[in-house]
This record gives sequence, C-alpha cells and structure tokens, in this order.
Amino acid sequence: MHANLTPSRHMISVVVVDDKEKHRKTNIDVISSLKGFEHIESFDDGYKLIDFCYKCKDLPDIILMDVEMKKMDGVTASDYVNEYFPGIKIIAVSSHGEEAVIQDMLACGCVGYVFRHSLFGKGKSFEVILKTALVQVAANKIYIDERINYQGPGRDELMLKRREEKKLIERFDFSRIEKEIIALNAGNLSYREMGAILSQSPRTLENKVNELTKRLDIPDGKEGLKMFSLRNLLIKLARFTQTPKD
Repeated sequence: MHANLTPSRHMISVVVVDDKEKHRKTNIDVISSLKGFEHIESFDDGYKLIDFCYKCKDLPDIILMDVEMKKMDGVTASDYVNEYFPGIKIIAVSSHGEEAVIQDMLACGCVGYVFRHSLFGKGKSFEVILKTALVQVAANKIYIDERINYQGPGRDELMLKRREEKKLIERFDFSRIEKEIIALNAGNLSYREMGAILSQSPRTLENKVNELTKRLDIPDGKEGLKMFSLRNLLIKLARFTQTPKD
C-alpha cells in the first residue's frame, strides 16, 4: 500500500530506498525533522522503487538511495531512474565510501552522496550531513559528503562518459521495451517481477528475452543476456571493493 502519493505542492517529497529497516527509519527521522520536506514512501530494493515510479501519479522530488541491495543495487536503479524518470533528484546514502562506488553513482545521475557512518569519530554527524545534503539538493546544488574528501572526476564528466557509453547501445537497434528488459534484468528479477513493473505477462517477457538472445547469439538465457549487457556497457552494477559497516 502506497502512502500519500499526492504530496502537498509546497513540500519536497522524499522516497527512501534501503534494505535495512533501521537505516530506513533513521533516514525517515531526518526527513521528518526538516521543515518543508515530507517522506512519502520507503522500499527495501531498487526494483520496487522503479515499480513505484511507473505506477504513482506524482513522482517524488528526491530519492535517498542505498547502494548495496539484494536484487537491484543503487547503481543499476539510479541508472534506470535517470534514464526514464530524469526529473527526480537522487542522493546516495551508503555505508560504502569507496571512490569507485561514488563515481558509479555520480555517473548514473546522483546529485548527492552521503556516507552513512561517522569517520573516525570526527566531523559532523551523519544526521547533520544528510540534512545538509537534502537542503542543498532541493536547491538544485550538488552535495558530496565533506567527510569523504572525494578527489575523483566531477559529476558532469562522469555523466558525459556514461552518456557516450549509452550511445553505443544504438548499434543494436533495441526497441524501448527491449531496453527496459535489459535494464531490469541487471537486477536478477524474475519474469513475474519484471512483468509487474512493465505491465507485461511473464510469458511475453520470456518470449522477448528468447528473441533477444537468439538475435544476438547469446547462450544461457537471462543470465547470458546480463553478461552480454555488462560487457557492452548497456547496464552498470556497483563495484564493491570493501565490506561496509552495518
């Protein structure tokens, strides 16, 4: 059941996506403490967010996006949202602070990145940083957690590179539905789960995947299509190099 799909016009609406209940609660508490912001929904996986975006009447203004989730990670989900729902601002909120993960999230359209934990007990608290990020992003600014000291390429440069990668997709002449299937398939979804999002029957999607793999001469069905998509940069998955804090 979705809560309050039509937020007040003067409020900044925020959706929380995180696979841990305690993290969702913390994010919601921060949102609720900010004047002019309202939490409208929460999800524990990226693909559930995408389903929500397709079906809700009023899209959220901001998404707080975890990176590591069970089926569809935050990189894949952000890449999808940026492609099909580009008006939504995404702030990554993660226990991962690796440069590769930050770059992937920025490349896929995130306008903010917040590290979930205190760094060596120094600096501002997570809650203060998240409040700052929400306010800055709502004001159309980019915010990267000052505690991380990120020194990598800027968001514009990373997004330009991702756009160039996506241009390569055109050589395959995929239809829109085929592109959506390829993007969702990155999240290890069943045909039933993909069908619920795209309003297609599982059998229809299975047939389309079979047609795709035959046309592209790919073995191993959905898994083969996923590997092909990764090699050809059609999809992005998070590049985790460390075990995050809880």
